[in-house]
Amino acid sequence: MSTRDFDQRYNAHLIASLAASVGIMLGSIGPWASFMAFTKNGLEGDGMITLILGVLSAVAMFTLFSRGSAGGTVIRWVAPAASVICLGIAIYDIMDVSSHTAEFFGETIGVQIGWGLWLVVISSAILFLTSTTVAKKPRNRDGIPPGSEVRN
Repeated sequence: MSTRDFDQRYNAHLIASLAASVGIMLGSIGPWASFMAFTKNGLEGDGMITLILGVLSAVAMFTLFSRGSAGGTVIRWVAPAASVICLGIAIYDIMDVSSHTAEFFGETIGVQIGWGLWLVVISSAILFLTSTTVAKKPRNRDGIPPGSEVRN
């Protein structure tokens, strides 16, 4: 694998991580639960936490993108850590929303999970995969990935 191919894959993961961070932010302000005509947005509950974590992830990934992977170890691991927390919050809220049911004229009806909560789950999983790849990138002084040195 050449250095150019390696850098293109690295940049692709960075861009995907940025997009996933935006997905977390959008999902955090979207509806997380609905029941008949009533909806509950993410910002009315745990969505504020996921919104802040999404912003932190986006800032960390943008910093790495603008510095060309010269960021410190702490910045590299902000997005993977934030994605795990967001995923945990979203899964907990999905289980909580799914557990609410009511009887209505003899029929059991329940609260529906909103698109915002699903977007947080999907974006958090994508952010974890892509940002972990970014965080694990080897940092050589000459910028050449391991195994791509020219051998004579």
